[in-house]
Amino acid sequence: MRRALLLGVAFLVIAAGTILALVLPGATTDAIGTARITRVFIPAIKTECLNRAGLVTPDLGFAFTDDGALHTLDPGDGSVSGLPTGQLAMLNDCLEQYPIEPSQEPPRDQYSRNLLYDYFHGVLHPCLASRVDTLPPLPSRADFVVRLYVWDPFRALAPGRQLDELLALSAACPERPPYLALDATVAEADLIPHALAWRAQEDCLGAVGIGPEPGHSWSIDGQTVEIFDADGGVIASFTNAASGAPTGRSLLTCLRSVPFKAVVSPPASLGQRLLLADYARSVLWPCLRSYGFDPGPTPDAAAYQTVEGARDADPFANTRADRMPTQVLFALAAECPAIPQYLVGAG
Repeated sequence: MRRALLLGVAFLVIAAGTILALVLPGATTDAIGTARITRVFIPAIKTECLNRAGLVTPDLGFAFTDDGALHTLDPGDGSVSGLPTGQLAMLNDCLEQYPIEPSQEPPRDQYSRNLLYDYFHGVLHPCLASRVDTLPPLPSRADFVVRLYVWDPFRALAPGRQLDELLALSAACPERPPYLALDATVAEADLIPHALAWRAQEDCLGAVGIGPEPGHSWSIDGQTVEIFDADGGVIASFTNAASGAPTGRSLLTCLRSVPFKAVVSPPASLGQRLLLADYARSVLWPCLRSYGFDPGPTPDAAAYQTVEGARDADPFANTRADRMPTQVLFALAAECPAIPQYLVGAG
């Protein structure tokens, strides 16, 4: 369960990671993507472009343009370097073809690091090992997840390799799975499935030691949070008192951050739900799979005959999503809405 990961105990993290490995989307080791050009590529880019321009190790200074591409400090007229303007133009044209992506720090939360470790262990390491002779050793799961050890194979592979080889390796073996490369933030206007509202609420309550069930609910009255069971009875009450109540304050902040205003449910009209079934088959399931998340078999139109059936068919509500971090699912929902804008609020 997710709360076990939050304990930060190494053996629990390892056990939870093993469970995650069973439910994570499968990935092939020979899938070709788009090369991600980072700072470790800079020496190879400089060498490649100097060769194209016919320049032999000139003493040049380099800087970045606004979009991250390298360029020479020479204004292009040879006044700084003394080089022919034609060769300088060729050099800068070449450099502009390879903009450098901003540095992307690996996630620090244990949910995402477990997902990333599963990808490193099951996909990236085998993919690279089939193409290069040596790789830096992959740390243990406990070292990577709990002690925040770094594994950066491309930094070790880049020295001495030509640019075309590095680009091919990066395209064939992406260093980050797409479901962890998303911006895990959600604007209020984004469409959040009903299932994820419950997931976020469950995370908040679980953090203060309450194991909620789908029938539970909560309310905020000023600085007090009350948790109710399915019959409306109060299970617990937390107050952010003036004297300071860390648990109540934390729960209040967490629950208020859940984007309930953006929650969407299946339309009430059968005709609209059948349109939703067609959207799921032709758009939603392919979109999720393109980001490396396997939502399982595409439901047929029969699953959308009732509102409850359509809600159960929501890919963010099925068991395959249970052990993925809520924020990762929020990001996926922003990219692949469970219900398209044209069906939101449809009767």
